[in-house]
Amino acid sequence: MQQHPKAHVCYTFGDFLLDPGRQTLSCRGENLELRPQSFDVLMFLIRNRGRVVTKEQLHAEVWGNVAVTDSSITHCISDIRKVLGDTNRDIVRTVPRRGFIFAADVSEAPESETTKGHGSVFSRHRVAFAASIAGLIAIAAWWLFHDPRPDLPDFSAFPQSSLAVLPFEDAGTDRSDNLGTVFGDELRDQFDRVRGLRVAARASSLAVIDMESDLQRRAARLLVRFVLTGYFEQEGDEWRIAAQLLEAESDQVVWAQTYTVQSSGLLGVQQAVTEQVVGQILPDSSAANATSATLNP
Repeated sequence: MQQHPKAHVCYTFGDFLLDPGRQTLSCRGENLELRPQSFDVLMFLIRNRGRVVTKEQLHAEVWGNVAVTDSSITHCISDIRKVLGDTNRDIVRTVPRRGFIFAADVSEAPESETTKGHGSVFSRHRVAFAASIAGLIAIAAWWLFHDPRPDLPDFSAFPQSSLAVLPFEDAGTDRSDNLGTVFGDELRDQFDRVRGLRVAARASSLAVIDMESDLQRRAARLLVRFVLTGYFEQEGDEWRIAAQLLEAESDQVVWAQTYTVQSSGLLGVQQAVTEQVVGQILPDSSAANATSATLNP
């Protein structure tokens, strides 16, 4: 008798369906875009739902022996919350100093059962795709030969000393003071005082957060070669701040550092980050004169 392969298990929560076999996340039959690392983080959280998952566990599960900073995990969590519409962090909750917990109710079912209710939707998508494939090819060809701004531009055309500062992520409890944005604004003000450094404007830097999810596309829209990102956590009077400088063209981290300080040391962290970033982008320059305009932490 012929043996049929065992169907893999899918996970449903709310209107969402996560299919590990197809490596897809969908909502009411519509596939959602999620980077591979973010998908793996979400899947691990779901499989360990109801339990606190530490950053160390996520490192081992998703990246293995590859050395990455905690900011990589923070960015994945941010991607997940954005695609799930989890603005209140009710689905993926942060447990300060411990990790994250997937708090939504999850159901498991074989892949064959989860696709039954979505079969007609998937069929309509396949028909629509087949009917429009020629049009998509034509559009792609048009963009290839007519678009003056390709999807991934030649970053060498941008100034070597160009930088964008994005808001720092809040990896702790929910806040209402937009401190991550303020910290990024303070850093941007300091970088503006460094001679020879071209810094993307605040409004443009904030706008790309909602316009693009990919770092390279964000950098391309801002016409910069480097992007500074980071996150912070607060517990009582102690702060843990992580910053990383990424080269847009290679999407590689060129510098990263984590600081743990009291509230009184925040300005020192700000100055240290400024000096380190300037040293990476403009090694012959100095950030000594780029002092903060804010004197009270």
